[in-house]
Amino acid sequence: YAGRDASAAPACGYASMHAEQQEKLLRDAFTV
Repeated sequence: YAGRDASAAPACGYASMHAEQQEKLLRDAFTV
């Protein structure tokens, strides 16, 4: 599974944290 942890909110609310989460998601998704 590549994605962020379960949360009641659809977004974290901070642009910098969103960018980190998105980068991690893409890194995890494309790592074999």
